[in-house]
Amino acid sequence: MLAARNGLRGAVELLLKKNGLNVNNVNDSGNTALMLAAWGGHKEVVDVLLKAESNVNIVNTITGETALMLAARGDHKEVVEALLKAESNVNTVNMITGETALMLASRKGLRETVEVLLKADSNVNTVNNVTGNTALILAAGSEDVVKLLIAHGAEVNAKNFEGATALITAAQCGNEESLKVLIATGADVHAADSAGDSALIKAAVGGFVEIVRIILEAWDCVT
Repeated sequence: MLAARNGLRGAVELLLKKNGLNVNNVNDSGNTALMLAAWGGHKEVVDVLLKAESNVNIVNTITGETALMLAARGDHKEVVEALLKAESNVNTVNMITGETALMLASRKGLRETVEVLLKADSNVNTVNNVTGNTALILAAGSEDVVKLLIAHGAEVNAKNFEGATALITAAQCGNEESLKVLIATGADVHAADSAGDSALIKAAVGGFVEIVRIILEAWDCVT
């Protein structure tokens, strides 16, 4: 496990030659060697473990994560590609947090990793069963990821369990460019969350003057 976590390919190969060593052993933290290598972005070690038939779809029973999720949130694109080639399930949902690999990468604005996951048919509109978030809502702070998700069919007016849309989230975090993209692709500027706050209110409270102006212009166009 230590060798995999530290990216020591030679040591991993040597250990795998030992008779009776189970490549899918799980440590006290619920991780396999493949998970640790994926989290560290150690592509060469991942390749060795995959060749030794490491199970790509084992789920950490403590954290709910798979090797793919760990690689995705670490922005290790090449590892993500290798795991997907080995038939890692791109749409596995974390049983604890409700997140998919796509959600994890989208939340962090990792455009290249998001693109790889989408090409592997990740479900762009999966709803987090804990928060109600979709990948688009989580990506609201990243213009590039927002564009990519919408291009792949993301539902622009989806709401989470607090009633927030991607537009409301973008306004709240002050992301002007994401907001423009969302409005241009049909985001409802009148939508309000469960507390009755619209994107306009969120922007005003946050002191985002330019965003307030943009929303008011769009408001006039659709009123």
